[in-house]
Amino acid sequence: NEGQALGGKKGAVITEQADAMQEQIQRYLQRARIGAQRGSVVYRAPISPILAPTLRAFQKLNPDKKFEFDLPRDEIVFAGEGEDFQELIGILLDNAAKWGRSRIELKAGRTRSPSGAAMFSVEVSDDGKGLTPQQIAAGIKRGRRMDETKPGNGLGLAIVSDTVREYGGELKLGRAALGGLSVWLTLP
Repeated sequence: NEGQALGGKKGAVITEQADAMQEQIQRYLQRARIGAQRGSVVYRAPISPILAPTLRAFQKLNPDKKFEFDLPRDEIVFAGEGEDFQELIGILLDNAAKWGRSRIELKAGRTRSPSGAAMFSVEVSDDGKGLTPQQIAAGIKRGRRMDETKPGNGLGLAIVSDTVREYGGELKLGRAALGGLSVWLTLP
């Protein structure tokens, strides 16, 4: 409130920093909630009803980009809260739309963990310039921005990484067949 009341450049900086702190606080509260619920079967979310409107929204927001998706015919159910999955997909699609030149792909399928547990994977790829191996290694560090030419706060991939880890999943970054970045999530 003080930042908004102050106005100007100083007020904008105060407001921006307060918003960043609030986002981090909410993130840690969410991690605590996920940790407390992990292993519970209370939350189960089919992914198709989450993906369909999310993909439509991104297509409308980015009419200059072609969004392609490949989903299995039988429903995949996320063993977690639907809002968490929606946040993960939203961050990944937002990054892909921001950095991709003209094409974004989303693929989902069933898989198993090394221990044999039922899992599913989601891959989001773009045709942008991608990241170097050094940038990939640093890409999930909180507050780390790979490029200052586009808006953002550097928290997106760190949030995805934290959430995936809390659910017992895995996150991998790499070079996409399209030429840009490919992000793979494996979740229960």
